[in-house]
Amino acid sequence: MKQSLAKGQREINQIIALINKLLDREKSASGDLKLNLRWESLSDMLDAAAQNLSDYASRRRIKLLVPHTKAIVWAEAEKLIWVVSTLVSNAIDVSPSDSTVEIDERRTVHTI
Repeated sequence: MKQSLAKGQREINQIIALINKLLDREKSASGDLKLNLRWESLSDMLDAAAQNLSDYASRRRIKLLVPHTKAIVWAEAEKLIWVVSTLVSNAIDVSPSDSTVEIDERRTVHTI
């Protein structure tokens, strides 16, 4: 019962986040979008994206591999989690059952 309630709460939070993203898209189109950039743990954001998709990946029998990195990035966590979640969801969609989707980070001079 507790797991079902927790899952329901996560799904409600995802719906609210989707509505907020749609509102942000409208703000972006009108030039009113403001980012709240902060130094954030990349590992925490990748973990959150993987957690958002864990049920979906399990249903597809796909394992998600998430790196644990000490990288700190200048970003808005919610938006970066959404971008990573979208990319990983797309990867799950095109992956065969019983496979692995690996989330990876690469460092360059100025970006990750």
